[in-house]
Amino acid sequence: MTVKHCKLALLTVILLTLMIYTGSYVNLSFKGCYEPKMIGLSGVKRYDWAPEGFVSEFKWDGKKMLLYYPLHSLDKAYFHSSDEAYSGRYPIHEVPQEEIMKVYQAWGLTK
Repeated sequence: MTVKHCKLALLTVILLTLMIYTGSYVNLSFKGCYEPKMIGLSGVKRYDWAPEGFVSEFKWDGKKMLLYYPLHSLDKAYFHSSDEAYSGRYPIHEVPQEEIMKVYQAWGLTK
């Protein structure tokens, strides 16, 4: 195999990997919703976009956040900012005031 063919094969592998990585994030994001990201004594203060699987029982998955950090950051900057949470365009996992303790417990803020 010539050097030119090796470079072309490497470029192909890199491009396919990037396409699969981006496609997997886009697929998860299409199925996402806004989840609580910041809470206070009177309830949820801020919601952030969470692609499918990024949050389970109010706990954010740090490994997925790290894996998809570049794409998630771009997604929140251009498509799913915190300001969009109440726009009605996207689903939101609202937490009623009487259930706010579930969030505190999930985040380890209370027993």
